[in-house]
Amino acid sequence: MRSLSTQDTEIIVFHPRLKEDAQTVLEILQQRKPVMVSLGNLSLTERQRFVDWVTGGIHAIDGRTVWIGNLTFLFLPSHIQVTGNTNKYSVAPKLKAS
Repeated sequence: MRSLSTQDTEIIVFHPRLKEDAQTVLEILQQRKPVMVSLGNLSLTERQRFVDWVTGGIHAIDGRTVWIGNLTFLFLPSHIQVTGNTNKYSVAPKLKAS
């Protein structure tokens, strides 16, 4: 069995304030680190654009988007898998105002 390094177990938690912060999330993902994002600081329109942009970028690197619930997403690089009790949605339904 392969041992885990610190890089394998680190999850970055991010609270974007602008939809353009999606670029920061994509840069972290390029470093092969998972990112948990809470979208509570963004407007409804910015939330949708943010998720669209990051989801497109994550698709390009064969990663995965997991909707955790409410306004929280887990963006994963390709080498990270989620097991156990996961939400039934791999992506969120249309974002709504909270």
